[in-house]
Amino acid sequence: MKTKKISGILALIVSAVFACTFTACENNDPDTATTAQKSELQTLIDQVKSDISGATGLDISQVPDDVMNGVNTALTDAQNVVNKANATKTEVLSVKTALQAALSLLTSAAGGTSTSSSGSN
Repeated sequence: MKTKKISGILALIVSAVFACTFTACENNDPDTATTAQKSELQTLIDQVKSDISGATGLDISQVPDDVMNGVNTALTDAQNVVNKANATKTEVLSVKTALQAALSLLTSAAGGTSTSSSGSN
């Protein structure tokens, strides 16, 4: 049962990254992301990094390699959007959704709960 859940969440991460890479993130959306939206995304990035470092008590040794690869991909994509001067709201939302899914998968695979509170859009 846990394998099906991990596979489902991993598929969500891949589809969100794919959507950002090939559609929504081509900068067709003229609405540039606000500083607050990027700041919220950075907070989520910091939370995931904290969870990976073990600072929040998660046992990362239990997390399968494919899950960690998905988390790291989502982290890299999110950081790239934060660093992009003209990132759109769509880009921020897309990578934020992927990173939230990655965080959920990470905490599930590690057998813990995250303290992330970056659930608003």
